[in-house]
Amino acid sequence: MKPVLEALKDHVLICDGAMGTMLQAGGLPAGACPEEAVLSRAELVLGVHAQYMEAGADIIETNTFGANRYKLAEYGLQGEVERINREAARLARKASRGRVYVAGSVGPLGKQLAPLGDLTFPAAVEAYREQMRALAHGGVDLLFIETVSDLKEAKAALIAAREVSGIPVVAHMTFGEGGRTLTGTPPDVAAVVLAAIGAAAVGANCSLGPEELLPIIKAMAAVSRMPLSVMPNAGLPELVDGVTVFRKSPAAMASFAARFAALGVGIIGGCCGTTPAHIRAMATAVARKRPGKRDVAPVLRLCSRTRMVSLEGERAPLVIGERINLSVRKAFARALLGDDTAPVREAAQAQAESGAHLLDLNAGAHTESLGATVSEANLMERVVRLVQRSVDLPLVIDSQNPDAVEAGLRECEGRALINSIPAEKERLSRLLTLARAYGAAIIVLPLSGKGIPDTAEKRVRCAEEVRASALRMGIRPEDILIDPLVMAASASPEQVRVTLETLRLLKSRGYQTVMGLSNVSYGLPERSVVNAAFLAMAMGCGLDAVIMNPSDVRVMESLRAGRVLSLADRGAKEFIAGLRAPAAARPAEKRATPRSLKDDIFAAILAGDREGVIPLVEAALARGIKPLDINIGMIAPALEEVGRRFERKQLFLPQMILASEAVQHAFARLRRAMRGEPMPSRGKIVMATVLGDVHDIGKNICCTVLENYGYEIVDLGRNVPAEAIADAAAHSVADIIGLSALMTTTMRQMEVVIAELRKRGMRQKVMVGGAVVTAAYARKIGADGHARNAGEIVGLVRKLSSDDRSTS
Repeated sequence: MKPVLEALKDHVLICDGAMGTMLQAGGLPAGACPEEAVLSRAELVLGVHAQYMEAGADIIETNTFGANRYKLAEYGLQGEVERINREAARLARKASRGRVYVAGSVGPLGKQLAPLGDLTFPAAVEAYREQMRALAHGGVDLLFIETVSDLKEAKAALIAAREVSGIPVVAHMTFGEGGRTLTGTPPDVAAVVLAAIGAAAVGANCSLGPEELLPIIKAMAAVSRMPLSVMPNAGLPELVDGVTVFRKSPAAMASFAARFAALGVGIIGGCCGTTPAHIRAMATAVARKRPGKRDVAPVLRLCSRTRMVSLEGERAPLVIGERINLSVRKAFARALLGDDTAPVREAAQAQAESGAHLLDLNAGAHTESLGATVSEANLMERVVRLVQRSVDLPLVIDSQNPDAVEAGLRECEGRALINSIPAEKERLSRLLTLARAYGAAIIVLPLSGKGIPDTAEKRVRCAEEVRASALRMGIRPEDILIDPLVMAASASPEQVRVTLETLRLLKSRGYQTVMGLSNVSYGLPERSVVNAAFLAMAMGCGLDAVIMNPSDVRVMESLRAGRVLSLADRGAKEFIAGLRAPAAARPAEKRATPRSLKDDIFAAILAGDREGVIPLVEAALARGIKPLDINIGMIAPALEEVGRRFERKQLFLPQMILASEAVQHAFARLRRAMRGEPMPSRGKIVMATVLGDVHDIGKNICCTVLENYGYEIVDLGRNVPAEAIADAAAHSVADIIGLSALMTTTMRQMEVVIAELRKRGMRQKVMVGGAVVTAAYARKIGADGHARNAGEIVGLVRKLSSDDRSTS
């Protein structure tokens, strides 16, 4: 057979469908480890592969979706990672008989990465590396990353895959009905980030049916030239006469397969609810069809977890906020070392409000002079984490220290820009390697060990040498910006002309440019006037991006006016909007009137600042404010606002979790101050994942959020029988019972639990949730409420509690 990427150019490849439900239909007991079946029920697994091949699949997947150390540990099989993955690959290769491609299936780890959980990024990479190495040794043709909802986890998986082998990787994420992942990532961001790190194809699978995935794939197709892959469910699950049913027929799935192919999708398969009949119909619908052609411009695209910023002509110049520079602003470093995060957080928010598109982060403080021994890498990690909690702008990692750059890239949730890469052999090689590994774009600095080139021609020649090295490393031309080097006019006035000549020369050769604006005015009075004038001159030369202080009103007015005159801002809409919003241009870090302590606590919780909230609570206690008053008057309103913003889609689950954890830290300090006196409880809730289901990550998040909202939680864990749930609810005198299930085969246990409660005459309200559980199903089994995720559960609990009060 041709290599799989070559085959994709010829025609659409059909992948197989659901594995777990096929195994259970073949006799695998509910609650058993599906992946272990490759050892104990090899013939059953071979039979599933054979059925999909007979249906027309070009790709079959190994039975290894949950075969990583963390998921296997739920069955006591954490030591069998290599054996299970190798054997699964061997079985699939045996079934394929060399006629179809074998994809190694790699699902999520089942643990939350920091800061949302306790799993570190290196630990996640190592877990994926272990599984992927075994699959590669087993002989798979490609790797499928599937059903991942956290962009940072998907990045870890891709980095691991590239470290293990050169096998092509198809990276899928899973999206909710709102068109974003559980952690708030939209499809265009996912496609850009995953393609940049090295995915051979990007796409979406699970959670939704083909109709719902169509706009998600359209969004990916608009920003990525990579091949696309889609594996929808056969609709959303429904329970009919006690049996889980997926409504989309093979014919319906086939009609959508043709539409996906026309969009440019090269790999089409199925997920939950799909069978060999579905695959056969889809294979017939797209037989020998080529994926539709797409015309995607080669544009620099940078991302946070939730937002994409692109460098297109009509947007230039992009504004890169320069204010978070610890090497210059020693007060920021001093505050961070003392766990005072407010200055950095407020600087980030002020720049975002003032119109910055990206934020430059420099953590190069000389901490020794501040009486500390924290490394630049450690400080960079802290700054990146803090800024990502505070704003949703893409980041620029600003350092010449490769260790600090890697720390920043590792912590970054989206796609960053490295500032900058000089023409110095040792640093050049290491920094380019990091850029390639983490999918970052780069700023080239025409600076070598010989010093600063004194002519435009020499600077361009130096930059072109670095650019050529970057291209050889596989970095795309659109992902390279060149800095013409801005010198201080006070010290070298003639160099201002050289900088502008360099800029013109770079643009004449088709290169993208960026410059640090404020260097030109160093040592001069009225720096804002000088900066504004120089920016206007640089824009006239075609400047693409500028590193500056976006809170400088004069400079921002010059930029906006320049965009009007260059026809980039047609109708002067941005210019007029900027004039109408002068308050947004005033930096919060220079407030005329200090904010109240209540406002500071509110802001810290809203930003999920676990470290920064503690000194503020300490300050409130030192002023003699009672712990209960701090809780009711300062903490509770902030958490209420988090909930409101979540409902308005202004915040997403990660921010909600971090805000809840900030509250938990504050509560812990208040409890110590109360010397054993209990905090007031809003009610008691028993939470459990039902019998046969060992997936509890969603349930655990709900527990955390509810606890931080003041509810007492009795967490029974996972795989809990109905009788044990009823016993615990009776013993603890719970007000509400929460049930979770991830699989269609186990969600029926929810009905069993409710029946057991009613048999005992227990009247507690029951709420249900989980990936496959719907509101219709909740009503059908007699549950009192349904929540799709942790963001909805607080509102549901309040409603159930108020219902109780109104009927009592």
